[in-house]
Amino acid sequence: MEKESKLVLGRGCRLKPGTVIYVKKGASLIIGDNTSTGHDTEISVGKYVTIGSDVIMAPYTYITDSNHRFDLQDKTIREQGMDIGTVEIGNDVWIARGSMVLKDARIGNRTVIAAGAIVSKSFPDRVIIGGIPAKILKELR
Repeated sequence: MEKESKLVLGRGCRLKPGTVIYVKKGASLIIGDNTSTGHDTEISVGKYVTIGSDVIMAPYTYITDSNHRFDLQDKTIREQGMDIGTVEIGNDVWIARGSMVLKDARIGNRTVIAAGAIVSKSFPDRVIIGGIPAKILKELR
């Protein structure tokens, strides 16, 4: 028996024009209440992505829980398949323009992700993060 995909959009969730959502068969995307995407946002789910409530995504946000494998020297990258993890984004998060949240990222509550940041690891609550790769720029009170 094949697992079905799961897509949950909370109350008051808003998807702006150009938002693209891919949820692979058997994968789950859960988006909380009052969360909105910016235009041309892309969310790609191979296994599990959760985005909390009251999250603001600016235009061109990219979120994915997967990455291409490239470690096997005797196979092309295309033949190696995907390395799939998870992404968890807390509540009351602002993801600024052009940011990427990648496989295995965990974003704490009330966090700001600066424009153009690439996030690929865990961050606590109440921080501003930015850069490539993202790091803590400031703690919020």
